[in-house]
Amino acid sequence: MKLYEYAESYRYLLDQVESGEYTEDDVRDTLEAIGISTAEAVEQVGKIILEADAGTAALKAEEDRVKARRMALERKEAALKEYLKNALEMMGERKVKTPLITVSIRKNPDSVQLTPQFVQWAATAGRDDLLRYKEPEPDKRRILEALKAGDKLPAVIVRSEGVTVR
Repeated sequence: MKLYEYAESYRYLLDQVESGEYTEDDVRDTLEAIGISTAEAVEQVGKIILEADAGTAALKAEEDRVKARRMALERKEAALKEYLKNALEMMGERKVKTPLITVSIRKNPDSVQLTPQFVQWAATAGRDDLLRYKEPEPDKRRILEALKAGDKLPAVIVRSEGVTVR
């Protein structure tokens, strides 16, 4: 196989892995079909992992940037709506219509704003019907601590090895 064919096969493999279309078996079969040594195959898979990791980090950074921008726009929108509401109320108007837009104060469905003491009050006043309780969930940190302390726990698998690619 010529060098450009290796590169082409490697690029195809990388694209398939990134798209989620390839399974672990598909990667192994493709590397075997290319006909490279085990060390070269490990290196190629390591490169795929490093590239996927870089892509993941870039996507995470972009998600954070877009989320921050969205939140800033939402705050700006809320502040401007509050400004318009106050301005309309000061003018004694409930609706202003222009050729391009209509701004009006409307009734929203009733909503409740709670004080921090509400949950404690409801619990002590016997008003559990006003509270929602969540299903219990395992505390993995404490489970691991208990296992290290020698406790025997059912249905627990401890994983202590992983693969590092540098």
